[in-house]
Amino acid sequence: MPSVRELHLEDYEAIREFWCRNGRSVGTKAQWAKQWVENPAIAGKEDRWPKGWLIEADRQEVVGYLANIPATYWLKEKGLSAAAASSWLVEVPYRGHSVTLASRFLHQPEVDLLLNPYATEVSGRIFTALGTQPFPQRNMDQPVFTVLNYRHFGQAVFRNKGLPAARLLGALAGQLLGLADTFAGKRKNNPNEHLGTRTMASFDKRFDEFWIRLKMESQMLLLARSREYLDFYFGDFLARGQCWICVHENDSGLAAYAIFVRKDNAETGMKRCWLADLQYVAPCGKGEVSALLDYGLRECKMRGMHVVESLGFCEAKRSLIAEHLPRKRKFAAWPFHYRACAPKLVGELVNPDLWDACLMDSVDGL
Repeated sequence: MPSVRELHLEDYEAIREFWCRNGRSVGTKAQWAKQWVENPAIAGKEDRWPKGWLIEADRQEVVGYLANIPATYWLKEKGLSAAAASSWLVEVPYRGHSVTLASRFLHQPEVDLLLNPYATEVSGRIFTALGTQPFPQRNMDQPVFTVLNYRHFGQAVFRNKGLPAARLLGALAGQLLGLADTFAGKRKNNPNEHLGTRTMASFDKRFDEFWIRLKMESQMLLLARSREYLDFYFGDFLARGQCWICVHENDSGLAAYAIFVRKDNAETGMKRCWLADLQYVAPCGKGEVSALLDYGLRECKMRGMHVVESLGFCEAKRSLIAEHLPRKRKFAAWPFHYRACAPKLVGELVNPDLWDACLMDSVDGL
């Protein structure tokens, strides 16, 4: 009879075998354990934070897994304890026990906010039935994107759809799309000056100063973005050369930043990156942010990217981003779900204007 129990770091080998058996990779033990061991959001509750739950069949074989990742959010200068569901997978013969894993996650103590930040169509239905809600933020199921290399983009689309002669006909289709975009005004040479805009190789103390200003100015729900947190979320990508930080500075210091993360599609050969985060503080205005995005896209093109995508962000940011990433596509399911546990949050978080979630909020997305 299958049983459900809390997972521990000592379960790594059994979990690695489970993921390999299902055609997935969990990384090294250090990479996997980092979700908790190096996560600044777990500080002060290391001994009592449940790292997740397992379903075990006969002979203690792992047949189901759900990780529970701590996160810190801020709303109107108040810190909130959050938990994000990650890497939910149950083998087919045991899928009847999937609800037990979700229920354990949704009924854990000591959290203000529960998140399922990369839900599939099936997991979204299960979590909704158990009392979660889709993020009220608009257009969370519609990434926007722009094409930087039309020939390779066309080839990748042909390969993805299984169409013949992808190398030749896909390249031709991509070039025709480029011409169409030029005539439609979707392919622009942005005249913005990039004065004060540059790339950085790492996060420094200026990001702590920026975070203090952002917390004071913002009235939105924000994932913590101090230097320590940014290093946790993006440090490994930076070390592998899969992430770049574009910043705009003025007389007051760091005024805006955009973080791009490379996530290629190996099957189609598409070199793709995501705008993982975009933040700015007063007096940085639309012109400076637009120049920053333009600079970032040029950096992506210089690094050989074929496509740049963006998901989420509040309406003001999304409108600005859409000027640079004019195309959009649609996910099969709404990917972000939540449950407010703190009574005061229940009424507040139904307001879509309080949300500014993006790819950085998605544990599995990153």
